[in-house]
Amino acid sequence: MSPAPGSRPISPRLLNQLATALRAVEGARRSDEDREEAVGTALEDLGVLAELVRDLGEGSLPEGVPARIEEAREALEGDQVEDAREILLGVGRAIDDFLRS
Repeated sequence: MSPAPGSRPISPRLLNQLATALRAVEGARRSDEDREEAVGTALEDLGVLAELVRDLGEGSLPEGVPARIEEAREALEGDQVEDAREILLGVGRAIDDFLRS
């Protein structure tokens, strides 16, 4: 399957970073003692993901992915870790559907 004209393929690095961010959010969700540190790590990983998404550019990802990543960041900053997790899982599903279409 080739990417749409004018778009760039999604790099494995972006997919790996999404997985890393999800693991960090899951770690924050499960953390009782060092929750603040775990949320900080998740925010850092999410920042790297946001940068990779920006570098990829419009049209190379499903519509709304950058906004959803921002929503996940805002949820984490508000200590709504479960919401951030659900948002990132949705981003993963959207990318998976996009790649399969």
